[in-house]
Amino acid sequence: MPSDEPARRLADIIHAIGLIEDYVRQAGGLDALMTVENAYHDAVERRLLIIAEAVTKLRGQIETLEPDIPWRDIRQTGNVIRHNYDGVNDAVIRSILEQDLAPLRAACERLLKHFST
Repeated sequence: MPSDEPARRLADIIHAIGLIEDYVRQAGGLDALMTVENAYHDAVERRLLIIAEAVTKLRGQIETLEPDIPWRDIRQTGNVIRHNYDGVNDAVIRSILEQDLAPLRAACERLLKHFST
């Protein structure tokens, strides 16, 4: 069922991205974060779960407005972290952090304006 509060879900995603960026900085950068499992690494995975859950709750409300974002892949990432925790691929997490968060934030900011009017 789609969220009846899309603006809140989008704000949650933007907030989670900001926290992930903070965790990467506090860990000493992406290389340090990915080198060993630590509290920052765990916190990043938790925030990725929150992003995936918020995207799941937005299903059917955002895909046509921002078709260039891989919404399905985001949802699936949450499923992998939740249900296949021992199979989480650090290379995939690194790729998400390096390449996907900035476009996702920009799309969510545009969507937030759309849903706030």
